[in-house]
Amino acid sequence: MWAPMQLDIGWRDLAVGAGACVFARGVDRWTRHVQSAWTSDEDAIACLSVRSALDLYLRALGLPVGSEVLVSGLTIRDMPRILVHHGLVPVPVDLEIDTLGPDIDELKRSVSPQTKAILVAHLFGTRMPMRPIVEFAAERGLIVIEDCAQAFTGDDFRGHPDSDIALFSFGMIKTATALGGAIARVRDPGVRGRMEAAQRQEPTQGRIALLNRLAKAACLKVMTTRLLFTILAKVWTWTGHDLDRTLYGSARSFPGDRFFELIRQRPSAPLLCLLSRRLRFCSATHTDRRAANGHDLTVRLAECVEIPG
Repeated sequence: MWAPMQLDIGWRDLAVGAGACVFARGVDRWTRHVQSAWTSDEDAIACLSVRSALDLYLRALGLPVGSEVLVSGLTIRDMPRILVHHGLVPVPVDLEIDTLGPDIDELKRSVSPQTKAILVAHLFGTRMPMRPIVEFAAERGLIVIEDCAQAFTGDDFRGHPDSDIALFSFGMIKTATALGGAIARVRDPGVRGRMEAAQRQEPTQGRIALLNRLAKAACLKVMTTRLLFTILAKVWTWTGHDLDRTLYGSARSFPGDRFFELIRQRPSAPLLCLLSRRLRFCSATHTDRRAANGHDLTVRLAECVEIPG
């Protein structure tokens, strides 16, 4: 039996991360390393997570309370949660089945004088056409927030150039995972400066947090080998537990009731060290092979099921 989740990180990367927990020093220095590994470091901010980056961005914008934000009808629940925390009103928009992007007609019906921004998410490794969305927003003076957390493939894709902010995640189950961390590409230098200033006032996440995630990742890599996973699946089924729930629950970054306390932290030097390594050594051959396997599976499934996007 094959495990439904395989972490995209090698044992050497885990070893480097463990060493960084001991030896890496200087958050600012490692932040510069991460940003220099990005295609353009001038508009990039390294953050603890995409959630952290969105929270920083909204704090820097200071939109009026009650402002509406058009949101992709399918997204992770924490994104609307952050909007609501800032006094904003998420307005869900239905998706087109062929692109998994917001339906333009639905956007037109949903926009109002209170609408200030649109938040769209590229889903399941797909990349929706952004031009219609950017043009729609430009005509109405809306801010475009582009969630690329599931769209990084190691190439030079950094979101649409006209998006006001593009968010990339390197969390536990992402491509080229660093077991955490994110990069935000922010177009407006004034907003970016305010985000950086706000982030410098936040506490730095402790090294133990990364060490715990390294240990968890090592356990998951062992557990999801084919033979051991087959045994575990049988045991979990026999005991009445949901193995998928266990696996994906173990990969959650911010569980519990301390959500905003946890996301409002600077990434640690060890985390930034590992993220820098993952960016520099992310192989196009590796991501191309994964994409080819996904395409082959899609072709096979298309004979019997509808494939969104």
